Amino acid sequence: MDHSNEKNSGGIPNWLLFLFFGAVLIGGLYAIYMHGFLGYDRALALRDARGIEYHVPTAGVYMFAQIPAKSPAAIASGEASYGQVCAACHGPELRGGVGPNLVDAEWLHMDSPTTLAVARRVVHGVSASESVTGGVMPQRGNGQLVDNKIWEVVYFIQSRNPSIADEEQTQ
Repeated sequence: MDHSNEKNSGGIPNWLLFLFFGAVLIGGLYAIYMHGFLGYDRALALRDARGIEYHVPTAGVYMFAQIPAKSPAAIASGEASYGQVCAACHGPELRGGVGPNLVDAEWLHMDSPTTLAVARRVVHGVSASESVTGGVMPQRGNGQLVDNKIWEVVYFIQSRNPSIADEEQTQ
């Protein structure tokens, strides 16, 4: 039997080839839509459209997509978030209680306090094995703080404690 006139003589059915190339095409379109195209970031475009200030983090910042700009509004929002999430352990005046004092120059769980180091500590929390005092601090305020809220809380703490250096000053 002569098969030279058939379009697919390799033994793979056309419907399977259609499914394969269709899946590749849909996967490519999904990647472009969800992850941007040629460096285009939908989240940044949305922030630009809404007029939200931000700056791209410096090298070594691996856990935050963007670090919001420090502003009086960010500090005020951080104060509100601190009151809701952190004050139960660190006290309403940041002077400690179950958790350590946040307004003195002594930092129990980091060598040099910078905004980035404090933000990382909030993200990762303090486990019982890491704790100097025996108390634990849940990660991200027990899941209540997203990235921008973490930075607002850090900016609020920094406004009350001048020993916390801006990250840009330490690099």
